[in-house]
Amino acid sequence: MMSCLAFTVTLALVLYYPRAMAQPREGKNCCLPRQWEGFQGGIGGVEAGGEGQAVRTVSRIAFDAESRRVYAYTNSTTAKGVSSMKIIQDYNTNTMFVIDVMKRTCLKSNNTLPFNNGCVPDDAKRVFDMTMGAGSETLQVKIFAMRLEQVKTLLDINFSVTEKQCVPVGENWTGSLNDNKIAMSFGYFGITPGIKDPSVFTPPAFCKQNTTSEVPAFHPILNYKILGV
Repeated sequence: MMSCLAFTVTLALVLYYPRAMAQPREGKNCCLPRQWEGFQGGIGGVEAGGEGQAVRTVSRIAFDAESRRVYAYTNSTTAKGVSSMKIIQDYNTNTMFVIDVMKRTCLKSNNTLPFNNGCVPDDAKRVFDMTMGAGSETLQVKIFAMRLEQVKTLLDINFSVTEKQCVPVGENWTGSLNDNKIAMSFGYFGITPGIKDPSVFTPPAFCKQNTTSEVPAFHPILNYKILGV
């Protein structure tokens, strides 16, 4: 069965770093704000080796298209336990840090991926619009659908963004990921414009003493992502 650590890293890499999403900001669909931060909560399950387990995740995200940097701090809970991982992508230096917060270790590797500008993929189809809420408290949302089909991966994806500013609202995906059956649902909350604390993009001090440049075996995905965040 996939370990809690491996699954955490898998989710973070899939959610935040795809080749599929690397495209100009003027893509045919909308683009998310150039700088924003907020939270993402997820729940679902994964099946590997004939065994299944529930998964809960909470992530803090900072996305900076101006400075070409992405940060994700994810806490994941599975039957295997709890893991806390930080992933820092710096596309100016082409480096990625995967930081195990509990073990206080750092894994540094070269990042050869193109920068994701945070636009809805051109091949995603706008399937319908909807109104969330009621009365005077409503939010207009547009829903997109797409299929991600690559080596060992087949996922049907639906995601929603706000009508006016293309702010992420939610995401659902089902299928197989790295030969593991998976179904996850995510919601975004607490989204604010700008980057209040740019220091999140700086690796912690202990990385200087506990950093390895080897690409770890639990990096199952380094070449694509799903939602444009």
